[in-house]
Amino acid sequence: MASEHSSHLSWMKIDHSMGGSADNYDAHPSNSPETNISPGRTYQYQAFRERTSIRILSLKPADDPQIELRCELIETDRATDKTYEALSYVWGKDEFPNILHLEGGYIKITASLASALTALRLIDKERYLWVDAVCINQGDELEKRHQVSMMDKIYREAAGVLAWLGQDTKVFEPQTATLLNLSRTAINIGLINVNDSHHEILKQWIKSTPEGFEMAVKMMEMANLSNFWTMYSSSWFTRMWIVQEALLARQLTFCYGACTLHWDDFERVMILMYSINESLHLPIESRNYFFKFGWNIVTVRDHYQQRLTEETDPGLEIAYYATQLNRRQCKDDRDRIYALLGILARDQRLHIQPDYSKSTVQVYLELARNVLRQGHIGLLYDAGLCRRLSFAPPDLYTHPGTGIQDLSKYLPSWAPDYRKSSASAGYADNSQFSLAPLTWTPQFGKTFGKDPYICASITLPEDAPHRLITHGTLIDIITWVEPASFARVANLRASHLDMFFIMRRFCKHLKEKFDSNIIGKLYPGSSEDLTWAFANALVGGGTDDNYNKTFNLISSEQANPLDLWVNYVKCCLEEDGEVYQAMVWERQNPEAEGKVNDVSYKFYNTASKEGSRAWSYTHHLVQIFRYHRFFMTADGYAGLAPLETKDNCDDSVAFLDGANVPFVIRHLGDDTLDWALVGPCYVYGVMDAKAAMDNQICDGRTSIHLV
Repeated sequence: MASEHSSHLSWMKIDHSMGGSADNYDAHPSNSPETNISPGRTYQYQAFRERTSIRILSLKPADDPQIELRCELIETDRATDKTYEALSYVWGKDEFPNILHLEGGYIKITASLASALTALRLIDKERYLWVDAVCINQGDELEKRHQVSMMDKIYREAAGVLAWLGQDTKVFEPQTATLLNLSRTAINIGLINVNDSHHEILKQWIKSTPEGFEMAVKMMEMANLSNFWTMYSSSWFTRMWIVQEALLARQLTFCYGACTLHWDDFERVMILMYSINESLHLPIESRNYFFKFGWNIVTVRDHYQQRLTEETDPGLEIAYYATQLNRRQCKDDRDRIYALLGILARDQRLHIQPDYSKSTVQVYLELARNVLRQGHIGLLYDAGLCRRLSFAPPDLYTHPGTGIQDLSKYLPSWAPDYRKSSASAGYADNSQFSLAPLTWTPQFGKTFGKDPYICASITLPEDAPHRLITHGTLIDIITWVEPASFARVANLRASHLDMFFIMRRFCKHLKEKFDSNIIGKLYPGSSEDLTWAFANALVGGGTDDNYNKTFNLISSEQANPLDLWVNYVKCCLEEDGEVYQAMVWERQNPEAEGKVNDVSYKFYNTASKEGSRAWSYTHHLVQIFRYHRFFMTADGYAGLAPLETKDNCDDSVAFLDGANVPFVIRHLGDDTLDWALVGPCYVYGVMDAKAAMDNQICDGRTSIHLV
């Protein structure tokens, strides 16, 4: 997490007379030292004298990048005051064309590592580094296993971690002065902490600054034109193993070609870009990389820093990291768990030890069972069909003609699937279980976890490890589900003008369907105005953080869902509405100057308070229906459910004992008691598990077998 008192080191040409920082990436061969010199014999590692020892690479100085790489390996105890920097880099291809010369022999290294070491050499003195590929004997499995188990301490005790992003001469280097200017701007505006209300801070700054919107647009353009995107879109940011290296670092410094950038400046520019995008919906260069990897590592590192001074729950922590990081590249999906162990305290690792004799399914299933045995029912919020690409029920794992089940490749619906490509490895597929998004983000609720009044009742049979038996309260069966046309089509969301009209039609359709299903009835369990019920169901009751950041700008101006809906109807749905008329003008004048995503600056600068709020409400609805479907049940309950929810698959809403929000669950057949977990949902009027249990209108208590 950035601090005003932290070091203000910034982008600079590496000074080869003093320490710098770097990280390993694929290098251009011409930028590596000559490798056609006869290297002598292969270096022979000596066994460690102490179990706590590590090797430090003493990198010899050179004033010419073409001079061969020479170094010395020094054994040292971590408890000594030997100062070193740890290198974080991407190994690249399993090819070793370059030579590292040591006293007594040579080691072959990748082009990526060679380019990093060449850039890091000082001119007039040795530099002390810890580099995993060299400081660990890669040919000794026992040593490697022991040293890898110490890597968390190695990175934590290093003076700094140097992240080598690469040296690709075909890509322009990020512009030093521009990025420093943006970093200072973020401080001046007040965008310092990742957890600040970026929307509120930026909005207040724009309001207090003449032509504030144009200035925000210019800052975003500056960030995009500065080639900042070449940093967060580099392969270093995409890898799983770099996470613990980045989180454990006392000081983290990026190196790209001949430039360095310290973490604090990087983080501030990221916060500035995120805030402008969040508040004004302006485009970001390489947007997917920005959010999936750049902003992701910012928020995860901030989470880790905050937890250093707090007591943490290991079950919740490992689930948090595994879920947040599941889009990262990883050669072995088991490492999506094993790579996280280093950032957990050693007494909090849930008795998990790296064991590559186990399959990925075994590793994930054992983790889920260990977490649930400790009573952490919150794990279920990270599971479900809503987070799978596909799902094959257990009966599809039966060998044809034998009746024998082989569930070794079956990951049950209640166990989180942390694989980036979470397609089921079943023997067959079933058309009723359609594609679902890799990452699903609920747009309701602030905290998913234990219910304060109802205890969890979970049984995990040893003879049926794929089965979870619990009790719960069935609410109702789902009879109508409505997906948005743009949910899985990213290109549709690129034009704010198009999205306005799509969302306008969609909201009109939802309201008509809702009214037709409720006509002549009261909303179940209440006598409330039906428009109030619809407005709350549409936005998940306004209970999530995005809602609060967007609409509750100041404490004296709390925005309830009904007021927002009424304002949206007035400004956007009515033919003479301010925003509707403005968007009609935008559509009729496509060549007008000063447009962002097909909407002109003029609209942002001249919109009334009500119009601005209706515009923000439109974008909030777009975000909601990217991840949810609006649904209704047989008795008339309405709410938001995951995209995987269906109205022709026996999907029902139920509270599972111990959980503080309801779930959608899917019955797997008339001849079975088995259910599949789909995911958590929001049901207006039924978000209290204790009240649902006592409510005779609900379908009642039952035993639920999740598979």
